[in-house]
This record gives sequence, structure tokens and C-alpha cells, in this order.
Amino acid sequence: MASSNIDANKCGRKRQRGVSLLMALTLLLLVTSIIAGVALNSNYAIRRSAMITHLTQAEAYAAGALNYAERILQTDSYVGNSDDASEDWAQRLPPYPVTGGTVVGGHINELSSRFNLANLVVKDPFEIRVFKRLWQHLGGNAGQAERLIATVGSGQYVSVIGAMVAANIDESTLNRVSHAFVYLPINAEKMNINLVSAPVFAAYFDLSVERAEAMLSERQKQPILSHNELLAFAQRHGIAGTTTDPLKTNAPLVINLRFDIKSRYFQAVAHAQIGDASAVAVATLDRGGQQMIRLNQRLSRLADE
Repeated sequence: MASSNIDANKCGRKRQRGVSLLMALTLLLLVTSIIAGVALNSNYAIRRSAMITHLTQAEAYAAGALNYAERILQTDSYVGNSDDASEDWAQRLPPYPVTGGTVVGGHINELSSRFNLANLVVKDPFEIRVFKRLWQHLGGNAGQAERLIATVGSGQYVSVIGAMVAANIDESTLNRVSHAFVYLPINAEKMNINLVSAPVFAAYFDLSVERAEAMLSERQKQPILSHNELLAFAQRHGIAGTTTDPLKTNAPLVINLRFDIKSRYFQAVAHAQIGDASAVAVATLDRGGQQMIRLNQRLSRLADE
């Protein structure tokens, strides 16, 4: 009998030790999990904090690059009476490494020499004819052109992409033609003969794109630097007498109405990257007055967390 009690006590102690060991292991696993979670959250918090810092720095660098682009354009306006593709502002800035592993780059697009969709809002017959010819030169069809004219004419859109999407222009066509258009104030400044594309130039003078390319190829050798040279260019190629309406005797001459040798509107694009954080700043600039004006500006940023 005594022996049975001793055996029972031993078994009980073993069970207690087993339960204690199990509880200890469970507690150890729990503590380990908590510590691992805290460490993981701490590492994530550190990475997130670093990413936010990098994003803020990238935005600052991109904003600084925009300011730099403005200074380049403003300085250029003081030193010359014409603009062409050989000037400093027209050169693309390749990605440039700066302190702390940051890479900054950017470029400036001239906008004055694109077809201004805003001119369709006033339903000017001449501008509508030019637009239809340009759309055809770019490979679009008549139905698309009519839809876009109606959409823009409603006055509800202020961007090229927005108007084209609203007019149900397919993505393939949009990507192919959008570079030729811009949305600027109605009847904005004239186009720059040194920078206008062949399709746009051809549309204004009712020429073939091939003939326009041949005429404009002269700019590569010698940009047009004065109004007298602009008129001489028009006379040499037989377009000096082209008017906005051949049926009207006093219709304005296209070369005087729409073309110049200097540009007023530009788009500056700046980008910066620090580690996995990047920022892109885009601004439409008006260089028409004493000071540079930003007509619009947008900033986008991306972080690869």
C-alpha cells in the first residue's frame, strides 16, 4: 500500500514537471514572438522613416531643378531675340549624381509651337480647318477629329489628355498624336518657326508634310534669327501670301498671324531619385512678362517600400 502511494506521488510530480515545462516553453515562444514582432515593427518603422526622409529630399531636389530651369529660360530671354533647338534650354540634362547618392535630371519642352486646342473653343473656322488637316497628317480619322472638336468646343476641358479621353480617342492614337497639341490660353503667342514641327507647319499652310519637312530643314543649317529673315523665308518658299481665308481680300496673312522667331510657353520636367524614393515635378511656364509665371504645376512621387 505504501509502495502504491509512493508511485502515485512520483507520477504526480512528473506530470507537474511536464506541465511546468510545457508552460515554460509556451511562455518562451510567446516572448520570442513578441520580441520578433517588436523588432520587425521597429525595422519597418526605421525603413519607413528613412523612405519618408528620402521622398522629402527628392521632392526638394526636383523643385530646385524646376527653379533652375526657370532661371535658364529667364536668362535666355535677356540675351537673344530668337529661340532655336541649339540653345542651352533645349539641351536635355542627363541624370546627374549629386551628394548622398541622389540623382537629378530633367529637360525643357517648348510648347508655343504646338497646335493650341484652346483655339477650337472659339470655333474659329480657320483654326478648325488647320486642326482637321493636322489630325489627318498625324494619321487620325475624320470621326475622331469631329468628336474632339465637339468635346473641346464645350469648354469643359483644359488638358490635351483629358479632352482626348473624353472624346473617346483610343490609346494608340492618343500616344501617336498628343505630342503635337497643347492647351494654352486662347489665341496665345505665335508659333516659333525654328521649332514648329513639320505636320503643324504643313497644316497651317495646307502643304504636304514632305514639302514642309524640306522647307524646315533649312533651320538645321541656319536658324531664322529676325523678322526680316522670317518674311524672306516665306517669300522664298511661296507662302508669304497665304491667308486665313482665300475668299476674303483682307484676310490676315498666316505667316504674320501665327509665326514668330521667339517662344513664350515652355514645360519644365525635373526628376530626382534617392535610393528607392523618386519625385517628378512638371510645370507649364509663361515667359511672356517681366517675371516667369507657372501656369500649372504637379508633383508626383514614388517609393518602393
